[in-house]
Amino acid sequence: NTLTSGANRAGLSVPTGATVTIEGTGSLTATGGAYGAGIGAGSTGTVATNGKQGTTVGSGTTIGGTGGVGGTGGSAYSSGTVIIKSGTVKAYGGTNAAGIGGGGATNGGTGGTGGTNTWSSSSYYGGVGGSGGTGGTGGSNGTVIIMGGTITATGVTAIGGGRGGNGGAGGVGGTAAYNSTRRGVGGAGGKGGSSGSSGNII
Repeated sequence: NTLTSGANRAGLSVPTGATVTIEGTGSLTATGGAYGAGIGAGSTGTVATNGKQGTTVGSGTTIGGTGGVGGTGGSAYSSGTVIIKSGTVKAYGGTNAAGIGGGGATNGGTGGTGGTNTWSSSSYYGGVGGSGGTGGTGGSNGTVIIMGGTITATGVTAIGGGRGGNGGAGGVGGTAAYNSTRRGVGGAGGKGGSSGSSGNII
């Protein structure tokens, strides 16, 4: 048997509170979509928004507007209980997701570009770039009980929690009419999201 899912879904979905038992003499290959575990949980798959560009300014305002902060990445779901008694089981996780366990999170958005300063004077500067957004939180693994069988599991971890998303890049500093030395400072990169816990592996 072969199960292949689309983006943000596990190949074989076992959400929190659910239990699946795999046994028999046959084989099962479960492949998660992007951010989905092979067996376990998926993800919200939310694409973080990028920060807006800072306000353009001119005469009378010395610094352009600060770029907007990038949005937070989408968090992932946690898995339930997976019991494997026999058979041949292959589980392949998607981006940031476990082979068996939690789903993967998406990255934070990029900070917005600092605002332009249109006034040509040595004391007028472009705006500061916005900070990058925080990465989403990875899904945790529930309980995996292995009683037998032949198991192949690959992903960000074979069995365990999904990875948190990367923090978004900081925005570029805004330009100034005077010259390039008056460009605004770039924004700080966002913080990476927390990874899910490894759960119980028995």
